[in-house]
Amino acid sequence: MPTDQNAEADPADSEEQRKDLTPQEDDPLTGIDPAKADEADASEQTRVVPVDEDDYR
Repeated sequence: MPTDQNAEADPADSEEQRKDLTPQEDDPLTGIDPAKADEADASEQTRVVPVDEDDYR
């Protein structure tokens, strides 16, 4: 009878493997030289956009 949890696996490892890998927050705005880049443009470049496979069909 198959189970979702391996009896030999560490519970923390099993939980980590089931985590959603999709980022839920934007990347931090670091290393930006305000003299070279507009803050709004730099902020937009750090946005994390979820990829939906259906968008490519």
